[in-house]
Amino acid sequence: MQEKLLEHIELYLDDKIQKTELEAVAKELQVSNLDKEIQWFKDSKLAIESSELKNQLKSLGSQHTAASADQTPRKKETKVVSIFRNVRVVGLAASIALLVGAVWFFTQNAQPSLYDQYAYNDPGLPVLMSETSKYQLNDAMTYFGEGNYPVAIEKFEAIQDATSDTITYFLGASYLYNGQLEKAKTSLTQTAAVQNAFKEKAEWLLVLCDLKNGDLPSAKTKANNMAKVKGHPFGSQAKELLNEN
Repeated sequence: MQEKLLEHIELYLDDKIQKTELEAVAKELQVSNLDKEIQWFKDSKLAIESSELKNQLKSLGSQHTAASADQTPRKKETKVVSIFRNVRVVGLAASIALLVGAVWFFTQNAQPSLYDQYAYNDPGLPVLMSETSKYQLNDAMTYFGEGNYPVAIEKFEAIQDATSDTITYFLGASYLYNGQLEKAKTSLTQTAAVQNAFKEKAEWLLVLCDLKNGDLPSAKTKANNMAKVKGHPFGSQAKELLNEN
């Protein structure tokens, strides 16, 4: 990217010039995709600041300053443009590699995890407290619906009804949301093994267990099986996950 454009982009981002003036410079320099250049500049600037690249370049640049002290002083440069100039002076190839690595690091850390991207938070079942015969279940479901999973786990475990698909599923979901992955897998696998109202949900939560555990290949294997089932409520998410790298 040309220095003149760099300078004007930074002035524009600092609200020192209008975009019309920036567009005029871009037209003069025959830059066809100005928005892309602005976004590249933003990402690079943010990467420099977030990864302390600025301090590294400043140290490298000081070596160049000592060697060129007898030269005529140049006009004061804007902060980021000065950094890019040092990048070029002290070693273009190595510095660009460092810069690209910093941009990649920031981009990766700014993106949500695959678990967060595909997460499904079950809201639970409607609570009918008037049904005294189901008080324990409704009590546990109240805490589940509030997102208080540690207490929900205690309540579901206290019911001790291993034959109930409802208890098994919501206990497994509570374990997952509480970060107890192995226990979650046990309960959810039991739910998904037979036909019941929670089978499809349990299958997807098992995929989420793998994603939360960082096991993408296993998650994809499960997702592939789900994607083949016509009308599966999580079929579209499963197909999308198969395209992840």
